[in-house]
Order: sequence, then structure tokens, then C-alpha cells
Amino acid sequence: AIVIAALMALALPAVLPALIPSTMCAAFAATLVSTKFEQPYFWWSVQPQLSSVCAQTDGFLAHVCVYPSDYLAISRISNFIKTNSSEGQQIYVFPHMPVFNIISKRRPFKGAVVSWPDFMSDRIALSIADSLKSDPPPIIIVGDVPEYVMASHERLFRAGSVSGQRSILEAIDDLARDGRIIEALPATTISRINVRAFRLNSQRSDTPNDTSTR
Repeated sequence: AIVIAALMALALPAVLPALIPSTMCAAFAATLVSTKFEQPYFWWSVQPQLSSVCAQTDGFLAHVCVYPSDYLAISRISNFIKTNSSEGQQIYVFPHMPVFNIISKRRPFKGAVVSWPDFMSDRIALSIADSLKSDPPPIIIVGDVPEYVMASHERLFRAGSVSGQRSILEAIDDLARDGRIIEALPATTISRINVRAFRLNSQRSDTPNDTSTR
């Protein structure tokens, strides 16, 4: 409508020069729209597959276009969570994949929905790390982001200092190394991010069994 109004206001000799930039703008806009359908979301190294290929989803994700392999991975991890914990219990998901909390109906550990430096302070991150070591939840899900992503966030939000988020990852690694948690599900890939799923080791006597009141 804006283009038509502009053309109507111009004298005939100026119509062609006006059409050229208008056509270029329209072509550029069409390209952006097409690209958005091809790649609807991109965050650092997180990039979904082509949105033109959609899985047959149900439940919370009904009518949401999810690439088949991503949907299969989400379903597999969600079922793992349901099998190894009880509804209403808290689980920890790093750095932020709330889809698992919603589908499994599990609350976020210590209220930590998002654990990134631009959202969670070092003070809270260190508190989360301590809580994980002292009283780990029944399920821990970890999305392995590349080192450059963590380093970039520390440069942007910590003035280059080491963030408390690294202490969270170290706490999880320590729990796994000590055998208090077990990576009981093969690592899978969701939107090009490697996702690992841990559960408590019920054979360890120093691992609490009742986590329903955390």
C-alpha cells in the first residue's frame, strides 16, 4: 500500500526509478521470509532442522512443527525422566530446556529454569552448584554447549571472569566421577546440541532417595 501510494504521487517519468528500489525491497523481504521458514531459530550453536519437515507431535507439542529426529530425542529424554522420577519432583536442566520440565511435569531444581550468565548471577549459580553436590535431584539433564559460547558469555556478562556456571558443570562432573549419578541414557542430539541425561545411582548409600520435598 505504501509503494502504491508513493507511485500515485509521482509523475510518470519518476515511476520507473521508483519501481526499481521497490522491487528490490520486495525481493529482499521475500528472501528473509523464505529464510525464516528454512531456519526459524538460531542461537549461537543451537539451530533447528528445516521447519518444512515436521514430526507428528502430540501432547504439549501438538501442532508445533518439530523436526522428526529432535522430537524423537525430546520424547526419549522425557520418558527417561518420567521413568526415573516422580511427578512433582525437582529435576535440574542445564542451561535452559524447560520443555523437559513441562512434558514430564517435574519442577525445576531450586527454581532454576535458566542457568545462563545473562540470567543467573554467580551467587545463585554457586548456590546451585553446592546444592547439586550436597543433595542432587533424581534427574540431571545437561546440554553441552561449545566452549566458545561459554567464553563469549563470560566476556559479555562477567567482564571476562570465570562464571559460576562453570562451577555447576564441575559439580555435575564430580557427581558422575564419584558414581553418585549415572549417565543412564545414550547421549542424543537436539538442534545440533549434545544432550546428556543422568539419574541418581540408587546403589550409593550416600545418595538421598527421597527428593519429593526439595
